[in-house]
Amino acid sequence: TPYLAPEHNAAMQLIGFFLCASLLLGRGDASTVAELAKNVEKLKLVMPEKGTLDNIETSLLAMVQSAEKQPAGSNTLAPFLDQITEIINSTMKKAIKDRLKTSQDELDQSFKNFSLCIHPIDYINESLAHLTDLNDVHMQCRRSEDTKMQQYQTDCRTGLQVTAQERETVCANYQSRLTIRDPADVCKMDPATRAPTIGNYLIAMEEEFDAVYSQLLDSKYQCGNLTPSQNDTDRCGLQFCNVQDKRLNCSLDQKAFEGEVCKLFKHHSCSAYQACWAAAVTEHKDALVQAQKVDAGLKVEWRSVLRIECYIKALGKPQNEVGPAIDVCKATVWSTEEIQISYPPTPPSIQLCDEDVMAPFKPGTAVFGARWYRASPVLSPSVSCASQCCMYDEFVPSYPAGVQCPYQPGGENPDPSLRSAGSGGSSSATLQNAFESFAA
Repeated sequence: TPYLAPEHNAAMQLIGFFLCASLLLGRGDASTVAELAKNVEKLKLVMPEKGTLDNIETSLLAMVQSAEKQPAGSNTLAPFLDQITEIINSTMKKAIKDRLKTSQDELDQSFKNFSLCIHPIDYINESLAHLTDLNDVHMQCRRSEDTKMQQYQTDCRTGLQVTAQERETVCANYQSRLTIRDPADVCKMDPATRAPTIGNYLIAMEEEFDAVYSQLLDSKYQCGNLTPSQNDTDRCGLQFCNVQDKRLNCSLDQKAFEGEVCKLFKHHSCSAYQACWAAAVTEHKDALVQAQKVDAGLKVEWRSVLRIECYIKALGKPQNEVGPAIDVCKATVWSTEEIQISYPPTPPSIQLCDEDVMAPFKPGTAVFGARWYRASPVLSPSVSCASQCCMYDEFVPSYPAGVQCPYQPGGENPDPSLRSAGSGGSSSATLQNAFESFAA
């Protein structure tokens, strides 16, 4: 014998009751037995069906007719009524209520699915405090960088720098004096030279070359004053590279911030949100249609069960009261309030989600910069992109082009804006050559 679940066993008990009752009432003919046997397969179902309930109701009414023909006081159904009532309550009603709960749960879950489709902005808002903290660290670093840059501007670029045109003009004058005119043009005796002419001529030439030398030294001094000393170059070079190192650290802070924003932007896209919503709409529509079908069926079945329960109670009454009691059962409009499906409200509409909505949270866009970096210092702005939301490779901060850091004392100025196109250089060799040429 195959195993039957408790609900199936209860149904079999019920069909057995009707079979025995028919025999007891004198209706154990072959047609009655065959009719009840056909319902066995249906009654094996956990959930009662309308057709099955209709057949049970028909059988009960037939029993009532048979009972009315029996002699008074011969109600042989009394021993079974309590047991059958228990089967009705524990099996048939329970099965209907279980179906109600299943349908209600599926409908409620389908409505709940809309709340599971979280808009990307909502994900970001959940992390907004954390993102703000990360950007605050970044912006504080930029302000510190800006302070260092302003100090460097004051100490070096403003305090020591002169325009390239001024330096070029002054030092060009010095360079021009390094070349002495042809002695044949300079070393000529004035016809008005007093006697002794040779002595006075040499004295005049000495004065001429002293003046040339004095002008040369003066122009050299002026050019030298416009070219920073090595000590100044070392001091400003170290200060400049300190600013650049600070800038690299701030860019790493920016990378940490943008990396978190980029992760949220990539993992919670508009397309994923819209797909989730579309699936929720379809599932809810299906669940709603199914619930409406189940709802209608459950009410019919519930009324049938209550009416059958009423018939069974009527069969327990004295024989002369069975008929009127049955009529009351038939006339009663049985309430289905106990098995009402609670329908959810109209689902919410999908929120707008597109590139414009997400732009403030996509690193590398102008809108993102305006949203997060509007307070960036002028001298220490944030880099344009520090995450893989706006570049293919991982962001690695580096020194700007032309910057020669870290600085080694004694080297060339690392700041491209302070490097001299030319310098005073050493003039001793040129000067020495000039006087050797004159002596010859």
